[in-house]
Amino acid sequence: MFLLSGVSRLIRLQCVSFLFVDLFSGIGGFHAALARQGGELVLASDIDRRARLVYSNHWLGGRSSLLKGDVRELTENRCKAIPEHDVLSGGFPCQPFSKSGRQLGVAEERGQLFYSILKVLQYRRPKIVLLENVRNLVGPRHKGDYDRIVTLMRELGYAVPHEPTILSPHSLPEEEGGAPQHRERVFIVGMYVGSRSPLLDAMPQISPKHPMECWDPSSWDLKRFLKKVAPTESERKRLHVSPEVNSALSAWDEFTENFVSRRGGQSLPGFPMWTEYWKPRAAEEISSETPDWKRTLILKNVSFYEENSTWIDRWMSRVDLPSYRPSLRKFEWQAGEPRSVDSCLVQIRPSGIRVKRPNYIPALVAIKQTPILGWERRELSVREAAVLQGFPPDMDFSAQLRGDSLTQLGNAVHVGVAEYVFKKALQQAEAFNLAWYSKLEQETRVQTSTH
Repeated sequence: MFLLSGVSRLIRLQCVSFLFVDLFSGIGGFHAALARQGGELVLASDIDRRARLVYSNHWLGGRSSLLKGDVRELTENRCKAIPEHDVLSGGFPCQPFSKSGRQLGVAEERGQLFYSILKVLQYRRPKIVLLENVRNLVGPRHKGDYDRIVTLMRELGYAVPHEPTILSPHSLPEEEGGAPQHRERVFIVGMYVGSRSPLLDAMPQISPKHPMECWDPSSWDLKRFLKKVAPTESERKRLHVSPEVNSALSAWDEFTENFVSRRGGQSLPGFPMWTEYWKPRAAEEISSETPDWKRTLILKNVSFYEENSTWIDRWMSRVDLPSYRPSLRKFEWQAGEPRSVDSCLVQIRPSGIRVKRPNYIPALVAIKQTPILGWERRELSVREAAVLQGFPPDMDFSAQLRGDSLTQLGNAVHVGVAEYVFKKALQQAEAFNLAWYSKLEQETRVQTSTH
């Protein structure tokens, strides 16, 4: 890892001026990161009309001339529709590699959109390429896809690390662009060195380690972080959970309190608790066709019930658990030492209620499933989700539906992490003494002297 030494060099890096193209731009996560580092947009592209509207209104003052649609049309005819630029960014479609999708990788049509990026590299030769995708891109099923991407970029003269760069906002301190959100993503960084350069294999992986100390992600305080964008009282009321969810959370909070008081501070079970199987072993028939993982889980729940049946039966009759929908009758405690549900983060998942520590949230995703702040019994606001993704608190979402804004944020690259990776790439370009980096610095000094 190449690190800068000296304040003057750090200031100089922050003044570098460059032109960038933002492909698969969404609502502008890469735009926010690169513009803060001195970048000027010359073209953005996204196929989603509503995302383009947000991008245009917030970043371009409503000017849509720099915004285009389908990237495949832009890369026809030797990419003549794409201007010359220094930096190419893109969060190319992740669905072909996501665990929630069909996982066909580059065999799927959307996975092949990466080849549009390769066309731009071939005909425009930007100095730096900054790409992002889901963690699963380098998982066992898709490692071959990642290796293929690296190989193709190297054939075009781009130095790309052998090892993938995997970073999450929660792994960086706030002053480095981090945020209390666990969101591991793969960043692919390529620097143009020429197809015959000995530097093709020299670029190191970008690391989250810091010169002075290692950041402890468990020290995040989500409640403190969100105070800067606290919603108004009227907004809070609109974000409150439904009466059924509120009732279920109260019931499970009582369950947690009962368990702690009766088990002398013992930790709650770490396995998912399925009330469907809270019955004596003699009353539970397990089919021979039941998978081993489920059989084990059923038996754990039966044993748990038999050890605590006296107070569990009283609790279940009092809260009328059968009246809740199935997902609210399952409970999973992942918050460590015993505490109340109302002091934690809560996720309402199809597989049940999951309770987590209140230091950082699970990844915001495009399916509009946001965590519940237990201490207020409400969901995150759009502004809170925006700052957790590194966007400015005044991000303009063009008065669209809240669900659409959350979907766009769930699809976006995290601004702070993208900026962190880009700054480290600049440091590496300087350390490699690349001619184009020196040219960017010279152009910046000329521009600064004329103002």
